[in-house]
Amino acid sequence: MATIRLEQHSSQSMGNIDVISIATQNDIHVVEVLFVRSGKQIGQECIFPKHAKGKDNKEVLSAFLPLYYLGKDTPKQLLISEKLLDKELIAKALSTKIIDTPQKDKRHFLKIADLTAQENLKQYLASKFTKYVQLKRLQVILNIKETPNTMECFDISHTMGEATVASCVVFEKGSPNIKKYRQFNIKNITPGDDYAAMSQAVFRRYSRLLKGKKSLPDVVFIDGGLGQLNQAIMVMDSIGINSIQLVGVAKGEGRKAGLETLIMVKDSKTQKINLAPHDKALILINHIRDESHRFAIKNHRKKRGKKRTTSILECIEGVGKARRSALLNHFGGLKDLKQASIKEMQKVSGISHTLATKIAKTLKQ
Repeated sequence: MATIRLEQHSSQSMGNIDVISIATQNDIHVVEVLFVRSGKQIGQECIFPKHAKGKDNKEVLSAFLPLYYLGKDTPKQLLISEKLLDKELIAKALSTKIIDTPQKDKRHFLKIADLTAQENLKQYLASKFTKYVQLKRLQVILNIKETPNTMECFDISHTMGEATVASCVVFEKGSPNIKKYRQFNIKNITPGDDYAAMSQAVFRRYSRLLKGKKSLPDVVFIDGGLGQLNQAIMVMDSIGINSIQLVGVAKGEGRKAGLETLIMVKDSKTQKINLAPHDKALILINHIRDESHRFAIKNHRKKRGKKRTTSILECIEGVGKARRSALLNHFGGLKDLKQASIKEMQKVSGISHTLATKIAKTLKQ
């Protein structure tokens, strides 16, 4: 978000004050809060209030102030950009003084807050418009009836077949919704079989959504070529879903971003689409694909690390699940455990001198 500073002012007598400005455009509100301490701006926060559609600035600010300062230490003064009818009531509830007509020494801070709020709103609306253009372009490219609202993307990650995981990331209105991301630990497949891994992940994801009677995405991207895409298509057919547009995203030559090929199967015919690297639809697709890749790798590394740590200790006779956990918790991980002496290991509950000697010997091999 933008930060705007005017000429530096400082007044030791000003004390602690929060300066609050609100700006509105296209029924979108933004509240800018500047934190001023001893006459100097020390920080800021930009908030886009929810459930503010159709309300004017005074209504939004009246509702915002009590919620924002709930559970916080309210400064002695609040300088606000609107004249609120319930100013005195709010001030009493927050145990502060609310100023809406500032004197000269405070006026410049309100100007900073006003300008910053307007700039942040401008940037937000520009971003929203960019997402809108990307989604409309994607609708044209995929030849679908409506602008896609919800999109998901799958990726598989493993190291030579070890610790295989699948990721499913969720984008709504062109932006990631991290709370809805899902990961799948892939089981009972031949190590390295990406087709089987993709099939299992897609089945588990959408059979659960169907069982829970939850809404389905408009578009699903599959990171991979025609083989992975066909696995997803077969799974969807088997569980009776035909409302989702499935799109494969095959890596380009040299795996360079911007050279991807989009793959779709319609009426039993395979369609391949290559877009210019700067195409707005491809930029959005790459954002989704890169996010699924990042999420998959993150979870794979976590699983692989845990598996390798556990497997080393599991092979030591006498070190069960409880003792493994006690050792790793005590030393903070396998690295520090490997460096620990036999005497240090004996400090862990359940670890005798004989067992500590056996652990140290195994870890040094």
